[in-house]
Amino acid sequence: MKAGILTTFYKWDKAYSLTSVVENQLLALVKYGYTPILFVHDNFADDDKIPEGVEIRKVIPRFLLIDYSQNLPIQAGFWEQTKKAQEALEKHLSDIDICLTHDFIFQGWFLVYNVAMREAQAKLPKIRWFHWVHSAPSARPQSLEYPHDCRFKTMPNSKLIYMNNYDVVRLAEMYNAWPDDVRVVHNPLDPRSFLNLHPLVSSLIDKYKLLDADIIDVYPVSSTRFDGKQIDKVIWLMGKIKQQGKSIRLIICNAHANAEKEKNAIQEYIAYSKVCGFSGDELIF
Repeated sequence: MKAGILTTFYKWDKAYSLTSVVENQLLALVKYGYTPILFVHDNFADDDKIPEGVEIRKVIPRFLLIDYSQNLPIQAGFWEQTKKAQEALEKHLSDIDICLTHDFIFQGWFLVYNVAMREAQAKLPKIRWFHWVHSAPSARPQSLEYPHDCRFKTMPNSKLIYMNNYDVVRLAEMYNAWPDDVRVVHNPLDPRSFLNLHPLVSSLIDKYKLLDADIIDVYPVSSTRFDGKQIDKVIWLMGKIKQQGKSIRLIICNAHANAEKEKNAIQEYIAYSKVCGFSGDELIF
């Protein structure tokens, strides 16, 4: 499936927090078999900073934006800009299956793109839209006229995406929607994207699905000192945590493990972990 991410980026600047959010979304889409397309302004020049496997489409037209959050009168040129943006979306999103937007239906600055997106939807009926809202919801005005009402209503075939459960109801009320129209997705941040890890470490994270666990315990210890370091108590404790409904990984970073005695000790602890409720690769030596 082709997944588009609709932005107004003209550069790839990590000082802008949304850039990190989009980067991790792109990495996840590539990893899980989607074909990601990043939509940016036509003057975007940071192609070399985009994750491998991502197509870049420099097709979002640029305008002198106006903040309509206070319901200012529609300024001269607005409808011409909307038409230009609409035509660009209709042309360049025609092959997209899923589209992720960021603040397009929320920010007063993006009203022109908001309206263009809604107008283009008639020619893009197969797209499923997921609208990320990155700020706290506000009270819904008593009355709104078009096009200002576009900042306070949902679109067909779409969901609102919010970052926590706390304001789900308030966000739904803001858009005159149901709570079921809102999905909670925490901002993704893969530590591999900023920790500069060795490729072997990155591969181990995937192999043992470390980032899927609720609780990860890392215990560096020499294999010749297992008894003194009371590995059995650590295993028992993590087993109790698993019994509370949490997914776990216990990583024993053990050196000096080549002698027969130490190899046998490792097998004994693996057997004991099964007694404590471990399964699969939840205990890693």
